[in-house]
Amino acid sequence: MVFVKGNNFYPPNTIYNIWNRIDVRNEDDCWNWMRCKDKKGYGIIGLNNKSCRVNRFIYKEIYGSIPEGLLVCHKCNNPSCCNPNHLYVGTHADNMKQMVDDGRSGKGENNGYVKLTGRDILKIRYLFSTGEYSQRELGEMFGVVQVNISRIVNNKIWKHI
Repeated sequence: MVFVKGNNFYPPNTIYNIWNRIDVRNEDDCWNWMRCKDKKGYGIIGLNNKSCRVNRFIYKEIYGSIPEGLLVCHKCNNPSCCNPNHLYVGTHADNMKQMVDDGRSGKGENNGYVKLTGRDILKIRYLFSTGEYSQRELGEMFGVVQVNISRIVNNKIWKHI
């Protein structure tokens, strides 16, 4: 016997085995996937010889198909969560807006890729305002390219400082 859901064909125990690997708690809590996860923390399973995120599988099982071009997003911001009450479909823009609204956008020093600190930004703006240093000179002093200095002194980036 094979279960049919949409265009997918699942072996008999697939759905049971997936639910058995989720730490199901009360309806408001996160239900975390307890097995293999990708490097971003999303639960991963193999279905029909393809890798599939568990949250997408659960969403399809509970709510039906996912419209083309939409993501399955988490209200809880927990990528390993499989609680259907925490899942919703949205655009990439919806997901990014939620990230910013929740304060997870990595702005300024919270971004793991930045070379500068808030103190550096204030110093760059001050030094540039004196007229004694060019953007190129400031870039060399702080180890960044001139374009970044331009964006800093013109408030295109680091606006929050």
